[in-house]
Amino acid sequence: MRGSTVAEIPVTERLMSKATVEYKGDALFEGVSGKHSVKMDLPASMKGKDRAMTPTELFAVSLAGYVNALVVSYCREMKIQSDGLVVTLEYDKWDQPNWLGYLRIHIKMPGKDWEAHKDGILRAAERCPVHETIFHHHPLAIEIK
Repeated sequence: MRGSTVAEIPVTERLMSKATVEYKGDALFEGVSGKHSVKMDLPASMKGKDRAMTPTELFAVSLAGYVNALVVSYCREMKIQSDGLVVTLEYDKWDQPNWLGYLRIHIKMPGKDWEAHKDGILRAAERCPVHETIFHHHPLAIEIK
């Protein structure tokens, strides 16, 4: 299969990860991936009760968390201080079209020993698979079984 695009490889031959979300009732959801789980609630406008993050908030935290992990990994390799590194994702919620617009990631580096590594830090952050998926607009197949 070397040289094949992902679309050409049969699903049965791909190593796919899986995330499953089950509706638990009363606007509460439980997401499971591997041996970990997370609860989600709907926004108040959709009868949610603020018991957990909304799916949109969880998406934002996921992207910021992945970028943080990649930058920390780079910092460890380069022996740059990373304790206290903070990644913040800001986004606009649009209605027309219904999406998150103008995503902005801010990386707050601790200390000063990182300044000579700014380009490497940015490259590490941009390696995030979630970032790459958004940036390259990969298609999302939805099917009903």
